[in-house]
Amino acid sequence: MDLPAEAAPITAQAQDLSEANELAATAAQLLDSVADNTSQKFQESTFLALMRKLRDHEVVVQGDKMVEVSPTPLVSTTIHPAPPKPPLLPAPRRSAGHLHTPPPEYITCKVFG
Repeated sequence: MDLPAEAAPITAQAQDLSEANELAATAAQLLDSVADNTSQKFQESTFLALMRKLRDHEVVVQGDKMVEVSPTPLVSTTIHPAPPKPPLLPAPRRSAGHLHTPPPEYITCKVFG
């Protein structure tokens, strides 16, 4: 079964990702198996540092080379300033001609006159 030409790069990328995940899992198993060795010299060795980077996908194998992967942000880190807030304005005064709220001088009390 032949795949379309545009499917080939996707398949190759998926295979590379699968191989990177397998290598990371193998590195994690190796680190787990030597975790009991508490020797400072052993724990700080270049080999174990490389295994940690492989496990954490900080280093990947590309062809016959090991390449450090630059971290890519998951979310854009661009911060935009908030727009300035408009100044608070005093509440508008109600006009005397409004039917529902007459000015105080026209308010009368039916009980006290």
